[in-house]
Amino acid sequence: MKRIRLYPIMLHLLFWVFYTLVFYAVSTYYHINAIIPYNIFITVAVQISLVYVIRYYLYDKYYQKGKPVMFFLLSLSLVLYFIPAVWIIAMILSGINATFSLLFTIDLLIVYLATLAIVFISVSIMLLREKERGKSEQAQFEKEKKEMELFALKTQIDSHFIFNTLNNIYGLALKKSDRTPHCVLLLSEILSFVIY
Repeated sequence: MKRIRLYPIMLHLLFWVFYTLVFYAVSTYYHINAIIPYNIFITVAVQISLVYVIRYYLYDKYYQKGKPVMFFLLSLSLVLYFIPAVWIIAMILSGINATFSLLFTIDLLIVYLATLAIVFISVSIMLLREKERGKSEQAQFEKEKKEMELFALKTQIDSHFIFNTLNNIYGLALKKSDRTPHCVLLLSEILSFVIY
């Protein structure tokens, strides 16, 4: 069973509370789409939904599978169509006549830009984490590879073989045998082959 980590959840929660407060302050000061009741909370809920759908569904389904163009097109389409669709539904449910002049204003552009900025930041953080994870996995792989090579090298060179061979060469040297230099050369070639 996967353990739930509270730190990322709390971090996300704090970010969205802070974002909602800032968005509320900016929206009330500039009267962004004030015609829709509860527009701030509806818009923030839509933005939160979009960020998590793009980050955790589209990213895994398309970007991770090697389809970045499809990921970017679907993400952009989702942002461009989902926000006005929800605003139209909110207008209809509130009994407001949903017209293009009420909907497609500078307010929608501001919401688009804010949503795209949040999605961009979120996906960028995801990409940076993936890159760091890849680097750490590569470093771990290199470390394990070196350890395996060292282990293989240690198991290839048998100390008894070297000890016995050196004793034999020493015996030949004591007898002043002409075969001594040839035996030293053969041992050197064997060790060179084993190492390299």
